[in-house]
Amino acid sequence: MASIGVLSPRPMGPAASLDVTALDSLCSGSLDELLAAHRAPARSSGTATSPLSPGHAAGRPRGDPDGEEDDGGVAGVDPVRAAKVRAATDFVKKSWQYKATGSVSAAAVLADLHVRRVPHGGPEGMKRVAAGLIKANALDDTTYVYDLGNTLRLFKAWRAAMPRVAPFYAVKCNPEPALLRLLAALGAGFDCASKAELEAVAALGVPQDRVIFAHPCKRPADLRFAAGAGVQLTTFDTEGELGKVAAMYPGVGLVLRVRCDDPDVSGAAAAAGAVCFAV
Repeated sequence: MASIGVLSPRPMGPAASLDVTALDSLCSGSLDELLAAHRAPARSSGTATSPLSPGHAAGRPRGDPDGEEDDGGVAGVDPVRAAKVRAATDFVKKSWQYKATGSVSAAAVLADLHVRRVPHGGPEGMKRVAAGLIKANALDDTTYVYDLGNTLRLFKAWRAAMPRVAPFYAVKCNPEPALLRLLAALGAGFDCASKAELEAVAALGVPQDRVIFAHPCKRPADLRFAAGAGVQLTTFDTEGELGKVAAMYPGVGLVLRVRCDDPDVSGAAAAAGAVCFAV
């Protein structure tokens, strides 16, 4: 099974693709300095490490809710290093990846994943893209084409409409690594329901204040893992779960799940017992 990332259109002027090799050269062989310069400031909800690899310092995009980053000062470092960071930042900002995302970290992720820019989005546009890829590469196995441009637009729309509400993506919906990496670079939080999901998000360097352990009936082994990893939030919706969490992870932040039946659920779904939950 293969997955291919593409980015559907967003109005922008012509720009070259980001050359990660050249960027590494500007940063003396590492993106650490560049991404460290774009850490979230102390007043934000914390810093992160870049999804490029564990240990790369980065954070949620600075600036407005659309994720547009400022130039980011490089205080407390020597002038030579600061000059390298500024040169690398300017280099990234000339790329279409940056023009599409407004984020140095997200631009680097798109380039590292070799995401392709495509001329048309939407169902018909993606159908043409998929057909072209299948023909060009003689694909005969299950293949997923991810429109990360749509992911980007939805995330920006959320941030613009509800700037004070931090989105937490439910990893169980789709744990595709490219999707998780882009969301992490954009500053999203993550809703994890298992040890494997907690490990996947931790491997991206997402800070624990942007993770919630949201399984309704957590195994003791998974609670112990969450405690050891420093997860700061978990959910409960029963008295028994509350007692278990209190005994095994005292001091963790708790979020109450409440049942809120959807009045728009169809009669057949309602008869089958379909409900929705909110936290």
